[in-house]
Amino acid sequence: MQKLINLLRYLVNMRVTENEVIPVVDDTHGTERLKSADGRQVVVSYPSLRQTGETSNSYQDQLPAAIFVLEKAMAGQRTDKDELEQYLSMLATVDMILKTLRADTLGYNACPRLAGMTIKVANTVPVYKVFGSWVGWMIEIEF
Repeated sequence: MQKLINLLRYLVNMRVTENEVIPVVDDTHGTERLKSADGRQVVVSYPSLRQTGETSNSYQDQLPAAIFVLEKAMAGQRTDKDELEQYLSMLATVDMILKTLRADTLGYNACPRLAGMTIKVANTVPVYKVFGSWVGWMIEIEF
């Protein structure tokens, strides 16, 4: 349980844009939290904890979470090129998040909150009209 607590504290305190990270529990919560937001937003789902194993000595923790890099969907007359450029521009933020997570889980400078955790899986997936009218990228990550 301590790893879940530490991961949640780490994720909600990440600094990757000028805006604070927005922690959410589900789609309804995210829609409510983003309704008056502008600009690029980083939204973090509360991570969950899954334990697998036959006995308490063999339990393995799995900590999946989702990190969203989002902007409001373009309104009105937008071209395919405009939409593509919007998605491409957000990839720099996605890359910064992934590099930060890797650095904070590896080596001598690892973040104490992430002690004992490694990134098992990181999938970057485009999303459209999540949390109402937001588009961008979702990083599905598991520690």
